[in-house]
Amino acid sequence: MSRTNRLLDVLEIALQQEGIPYFRDSDDDFWSLKEPRALLTMLTGIMEGGKALALPVGNGRGRNLLGQTALERRLAHSRTQLLAGCRAGLYLCGWKASVTEGLLKQLEPLPLSEWKAFVEGWIKETGREDVKKKTRKLSSGVHFLEYLPGWCTVSLQDPVLLIEGLRRWNAGLLPSVSETCAIALGSIARLRGTLSQRLQFIDRLAQKKQESAPVLGPETVYLTTMHGSKGLEWEKVWILGVEDGVVPHLDGELEEERRLFYVAMTRARRRLVLSAVREGNPSPFLAECGIEAE
Repeated sequence: MSRTNRLLDVLEIALQQEGIPYFRDSDDDFWSLKEPRALLTMLTGIMEGGKALALPVGNGRGRNLLGQTALERRLAHSRTQLLAGCRAGLYLCGWKASVTEGLLKQLEPLPLSEWKAFVEGWIKETGREDVKKKTRKLSSGVHFLEYLPGWCTVSLQDPVLLIEGLRRWNAGLLPSVSETCAIALGSIARLRGTLSQRLQFIDRLAQKKQESAPVLGPETVYLTTMHGSKGLEWEKVWILGVEDGVVPHLDGELEEERRLFYVAMTRARRRLVLSAVREGNPSPFLAECGIEAE
């Protein structure tokens, strides 16, 4: 149990990867949220861009018509996926759809290797050069397009290097987006295999959750927020994030936060565990309860 869904997102991913049965009393899991979905689309586009770069080039002499047609279809598919990934990446940067579509329309016919130079010229022509230094949204979007060819190149060879590059780029996004994407990238980094295998694993997790009804056995971890716990009881309850700024939450009224914490603690019949990060300050509610932080 936790005060916010953000903490449950981290725990849900950990349970998924360890194969521990759980049930979350929300219609949406972490990977169905807008930012993680966009990140997965972006990664798929980067991977397909890498496949496009790996396809043989030339005028097709020496190849039969059937093979040439299949090659052209494969390239067209990869380019379509790449553009979808670009839209997702620029969405995470906070770009308006009209600006994104206008730029991608100009980039679409160009080889990926020429994108960086074109974007640099586009910045100068549109008078956005000074704005780039001041606006995080514009700066992160331009960096995304500049780094994209390199990311596509390494995507099929070294997913670890790719994820590290994405983490650095992600640090420049708006905090509300960057925090969620950091959780997603951390989860993908902990998986093994190629980028394709990691994305397939996440996709299978999502499909499995949609297709199977929840089985609430004795070993199932029940994930819920403090608000969602009202009226429910369990033998054992573990409350995450019992630290100042989370409990009580900065956005809540003190008395309501105090009542909410009391409700959360009284959901346990036999055992209650309260935890917080070492770097944070313990919740002042702990002192009110006569509990000393270890």
